[in-house]
Amino acid sequence: MRQLRALLAAASSAVVGCVASSPHNHVPPDVTFDGGGALGEFTVTWSITKSATTAACAQVGADYLSLLSVPVTGQPFDDIFDCADMIGTTFPLAANDYNETARLMSRNGTFSDFSDDVQVGDLIVYPTTISLPADTIVNIGPAEFSF
Repeated sequence: MRQLRALLAAASSAVVGCVASSPHNHVPPDVTFDGGGALGEFTVTWSITKSATTAACAQVGADYLSLLSVPVTGQPFDDIFDCADMIGTTFPLAANDYNETARLMSRNGTFSDFSDDVQVGDLIVYPTTISLPADTIVNIGPAEFSF
């Protein structure tokens, strides 16, 4: 899976230019770090309400959640999670301080690089920079989408 991530990240960087992207499901919380550098991970959960009632992804046209991790120094990385999972853990990221943004997305088009997909609803921007220490999984809290 890690080789697939590298391949997808390289392909996405070539197409998008500045943001690496990788589709995957969440990594189990008991993940071990391989000592290949100072790495950590973020876990995010999300919920959707429509007219003050809990809603499914399909009810709002969402196919996946994009979690954009923008380090204070270094290249941003966009982790992609199946919307119905309602939880995701990023691939290992360099220990750093990050600004996090979550958004629901719809597979609007046909390009496999996600370039023609569209955002569904509002963007959730976490209000503070979040520290990611090495060998740690940090829960960044819920992203709550309301329609």
